[in-house]
Amino acid sequence: MIAKVQPPSGRRAVLALGGGGARGLAHFGAAQAVYESGIEVERMVGVSIGSLAGAMLALDDSPTRVQQQLLEYLESDDFESNQESLFGTQPAADKASAGLLAWYDQIKSYLWARHMLGRVFRRRSLLSGGVLEQVIARLIPEMDIADLPVPLSIVAVDLKSGHPIVLERGPLRKAIAASAAIPGIFPPVSWEGM
Repeated sequence: MIAKVQPPSGRRAVLALGGGGARGLAHFGAAQAVYESGIEVERMVGVSIGSLAGAMLALDDSPTRVQQQLLEYLESDDFESNQESLFGTQPAADKASAGLLAWYDQIKSYLWARHMLGRVFRRRSLLSGGVLEQVIARLIPEMDIADLPVPLSIVAVDLKSGHPIVLERGPLRKAIAASAAIPGIFPPVSWEGM
């Protein structure tokens, strides 16, 4: 049995949301627990998927509504069309899992992996920035970071220096893309000469 912790009233906190790809979905459950405990979130800090989660939560203080918005996207045709590019998986389909078809799928996967590895060495990134931008645009409105109802700090990395950069003003969507631009996977995003 998990004990419910009741903090003293008037407690405030900064909610830090890290990276981790699909594991970032756990941020919404953690935020729900923080809100339900009565702690006021005075600022959010996010990196990679955490910057997207932080932006969504800064726009709507109901993790339940934010989760619903995200689930609607994950069930959409837009997500299905980007699924293979983003995650290397294909939408579920009814097909035989044994015999000749299974062997063919293994060969196809091997050839696809070799093709993708070759792309890594010939390009700046495995995926185009357009895929990431499309996902962000579907979930986040075009606005300035400084105009969010709850302050948000988005952490990215300057590829030239290797130092972290904290973004607190400027285009929200672009900042999320910069934070989520994993070197070699998504192309770098230019930000004020960096």
